[in-house]
Amino acid sequence: MRRFLLAFILIIPFLAHSQMASIELVVKPVPLPVTLDTAVIRFNESQTGYNNLSDASKEFYYYINYGRSNPQKFWDSIVKPILRAFPNLKGPEAESLYSDMIRSGSLSMLALNPSLIRTAQLHARDIGGKHAPPSHTSTDGTDFSSRMRNIGIKTCANENIAISSQSTILSVLLLYLDIGLPDKGHRKSLLDGRLKETGIGSAPYGKDQTFFVQDLSCTQ
Repeated sequence: MRRFLLAFILIIPFLAHSQMASIELVVKPVPLPVTLDTAVIRFNESQTGYNNLSDASKEFYYYINYGRSNPQKFWDSIVKPILRAFPNLKGPEAESLYSDMIRSGSLSMLALNPSLIRTAQLHARDIGGKHAPPSHTSTDGTDFSSRMRNIGIKTCANENIAISSQSTILSVLLLYLDIGLPDKGHRKSLLDGRLKETGIGSAPYGKDQTFFVQDLSCTQ
């Protein structure tokens, strides 16, 4: 069995709210889509800072924007095959995810914000490099709100973190599913049309694991 950890934090003026969950899955091959969406690839590659992303972060970024821009295709080519491979992921969260994605419709793809990339990468390397407990707070005590203020993000900011031990695509789907989290904070952030910009960081976390950090914001 491998464990996935997911955590989410939302920050608006005078309010911070965080959620965390962990999921254990049997180790087995994760289905991959037969083809990739060239429109998403072109958009992603056009973004300032794209070449500064690691391969794992580029993959994470692709599936996030694929889900936002093509919810039905994302469901058919990503979600359904993984649910067949991991039937224990089926349940009310999967049913509500389909409804939420179709209701949200096609959303604008998230543009890369170089400042968000830098802070996400620094946080990923900090936690991953020191194998510290997964947290939205840096090992030096700097919290998420301070990290956002330090780069000029004042309102409308979110952060998703995840530890993956099997595949990037599965990590993204688990953020969408939000199993065990009644408020569905990860899902809401990924399907929030007000959020326009993102930065993604990743770093090794122990043996055969990757620690992902995704920071999101409205246009500042």
